[in-house]
Amino acid sequence: MNGFRHASGRIKRKNIQIVVTEGLSEEIYLDRIRLMFEGIPIHTVNAGGGDLGKLKRECSKVLLERERWDMLAIVTDMDEKSVSEITRFDDWCKHNGVELYLSNPSFEAFLLMHYQDVRGSMSQSDLEEALGRHLGRKYDKAKGIRPTERSVTEAIRRAEHSLPKNVDPIAGVARFGGTTNFHKLLGKISDSLKQ
Repeated sequence: MNGFRHASGRIKRKNIQIVVTEGLSEEIYLDRIRLMFEGIPIHTVNAGGGDLGKLKRECSKVLLERERWDMLAIVTDMDEKSVSEITRFDDWCKHNGVELYLSNPSFEAFLLMHYQDVRGSMSQSDLEEALGRHLGRKYDKAKGIRPTERSVTEAIRRAEHSLPKNVDPIAGVARFGGTTNFHKLLGKISDSLKQ
């Protein structure tokens, strides 16, 4: 059991960061982050696709099973979703106590931020082609990238810089390509280790 000894001698369970991911690339990345930084209490649930209905169904299952102090988040992206769909989905998340982390056009924007700035005009194929150049092989979602502490720091810096200022993070990411707020989830998970 993950935890630490409470003053009474009992084991106190650490809060778990439960993350429902849209697909494989997000799940693989978070699993690698968990392995890189020992003690991160992340549990991923792959919803098997970016359909908002699937994400809601998986979240609803987790909401019934989780401990009340566990954080629940969804990681998804904008491809094939409209701004109004994301806005309604964000409202659903807020109503249910679920945190939403979004990338535009896809999670590969955040992955590419490990290596370079991401232009708002980059399509999914542009992102994958650029990742392939950096990796020295064709980018494959099932293989992902191998993050390092340095590349994660760079990705977080670039992601923070990509967010429009004075705009709600979800609305900003939904409207502008080459953006993400996923780095805020990494910050929250990192903060949980300091508690």
